[in-house]
Amino acid sequence: MSNRPVTSREYKLMLNVDRFVDRKEGCDAVLALTEHLLSGVQNIASVERQNDSEKVRKTSYLDTADMALCQRSLAVRRREESEGKTQLNLKFRSPDRYLSAANEVLQTLPAAELKPNSKFEEDVIPPFASRFSRSLTINTDRAVNITTIRDATGYFPGLATLDLDTTPLHTVNGFEATEVERRLCTFRFADGPKVKASLSFWYMTHQATGWPLVAEFSFDYDAEELKNRKGKPELETFHGQTVEDTNRLFLALQRQAGWVNSNMTTKTAYALAAS
Repeated sequence: MSNRPVTSREYKLMLNVDRFVDRKEGCDAVLALTEHLLSGVQNIASVERQNDSEKVRKTSYLDTADMALCQRSLAVRRREESEGKTQLNLKFRSPDRYLSAANEVLQTLPAAELKPNSKFEEDVIPPFASRFSRSLTINTDRAVNITTIRDATGYFPGLATLDLDTTPLHTVNGFEATEVERRLCTFRFADGPKVKASLSFWYMTHQATGWPLVAEFSFDYDAEELKNRKGKPELETFHGQTVEDTNRLFLALQRQAGWVNSNMTTKTAYALAAS
């Protein structure tokens, strides 16, 4: 079974929503907590706050009536961005790295004019468990009308291997969230890569105010771009000090009483939970 290099690692932590009735106040508190925890790390090189700008979009998931995609560990996410732009994402996630790397549905790339972005990432969730995600993402300003698997194969050709051609697709649970994403800060350990931290919230209302449905704190960093003597990329290399200290930060955050929601794992899991 084939493997492929992991290009980035992302740590995900679901937070208690009652901390964010006032979103700005809650975000400021998370930032202050993060800075406090990082201040005690010997190898911290820099912490830079981001501005308070937020990205707002509509997020939903598509599947068949019997959740045929979910049963195969696949998820199709649709994000309606600003100015009529849409982002479509097809993802396969598994705790088994080799199953995720070799998933045949994601082997075939969409047409070049769709400018597909392919990723193979490691997601780390509490207490410290890895999920490997292989995904294809497309950003388009064309009208997107997906009502069957056949329609979806126009964007993700590999779905044709499922033999579900004319099977209808619908919005899972009729659920469409107003998603607010806020960049929180970046930080760096020793001479390692920049680690990017952000907060994400889901709301049922268009106003995106009051109690959010979910609140997620995440931070990620990329693999180093190293090449062997033949000029080819190494399988994967991550900065040792960055791995060690981000692991410590992740575990320290989980020990903060009143912040962590231990009943949830990821936003996707929340959206599919009622299925």
